Amino acid sequence: SLPPLRLMAVSDRIVRVCSADLVISKLIFFIISIATYVKLTFCFLGFENRIVSTLMQIEKNINQHFVILSQFLTQAKGNSNDVTSPDNVPKFPIQTLEEFRQFEDLLENDPSVRQHMVPSSLKNLVFLQ
Repeated sequence: SLPPLRLMAVSDRIVRVCSADLVISKLIFFIISIATYVKLTFCFLGFENRIVSTLMQIEKNINQHFVILSQFLTQAKGNSNDVTSPDNVPKFPIQTLEEFRQFEDLLENDPSVRQHMVPSSLKNLVFLQ
């Protein structure tokens, strides 16, 4: 067994080593915490940037669609003034089922009625039947 003074010196060294280990472990924990925070921050900023860029792309698409629809509307308005109504187009609103059937036949068989009723901006579109 060690004398009391020697025992105190050894125990003092153990306390110092333990204290140093505790400081080092706290320092390592602090460094890991900072690294995790930085990593999470960069991940969040990347995610945020993707959201902002996606929203900007959506806004750009909406603006393009608005321009295209405005062009269709302008063409439709321009064409409606240029074309005179054929004589055999019924008066609207159609009152009976028989008038409706006659109008359907006109649309299928008379190109002048079809041209009058369908704006030229819509002629190139494909309609499902």
